[in-house]
Amino acid sequence: METIKSSPQNICEVFATKSSLDWLRKTSLSDKLAKLKKPILEASKDAFEQAVPGLVHQGVVTTLNQRRLFSLKELIQISARSNASGIIVALDELQDPQNMGAVLRVAECGGVDGVIGTKRRSVGITPAVAKASAGASETMPISLVTNLNEALKELKNNGFWIIGTDAGKQANNLFETKLPSEPIVLVFGSEGKGLRRLVKEHCDIMLKIPLMGKIESLNVSQAASILLFEALRQRAFSSVKAKMK
Repeated sequence: METIKSSPQNICEVFATKSSLDWLRKTSLSDKLAKLKKPILEASKDAFEQAVPGLVHQGVVTTLNQRRLFSLKELIQISARSNASGIIVALDELQDPQNMGAVLRVAECGGVDGVIGTKRRSVGITPAVAKASAGASETMPISLVTNLNEALKELKNNGFWIIGTDAGKQANNLFETKLPSEPIVLVFGSEGKGLRRLVKEHCDIMLKIPLMGKIESLNVSQAASILLFEALRQRAFSSVKAKMK
């Protein structure tokens, strides 16, 4: 549905299992695809397993033209033109497709200007990521860079504050820290390893989320949710204060 809304020209073919096909023909999705002259073709369960091996699907698969990825320069330009958050999310070698998809979904819901990932040692944008993102992968501007450190340098040169996440003692408590009102990049590390040393060195501020339980860390998508919406909360509060003066 999100692909039909945002980039219908990318749709090549739509396949469904017999049981799903009967259901789809009764929905608005079928009508929308018919208007695009993209009929829903029946495919066997074996064909689905070959197309998306190991992925829990709902009996519908869409094949797309090559995904539109953005350059870092384009993301900076999008953020400069945006009247929204002035926030970009950067992911340091994230490898789990469920985490990647969940972060994209959080970023889209939070009005983030774009998401940066790495080309190497990263999951990329796969069918599992697309499904976990609940459509966010089709609407969120995404850039995959060769060198995240160089990307952070470029962002800093364009007026962004780089904010990293770390559970160490040296990091600042998120809820006791006033975040910059200027454009920011929220950087999140990979599962288990966190941010790499050189990536940390490019951060202007390191933040940690205070935890009250016995488990020592949050899932990266949970951490992204908390940091992003705390940043949005602070910006909304600052905007209200400015209007009251």
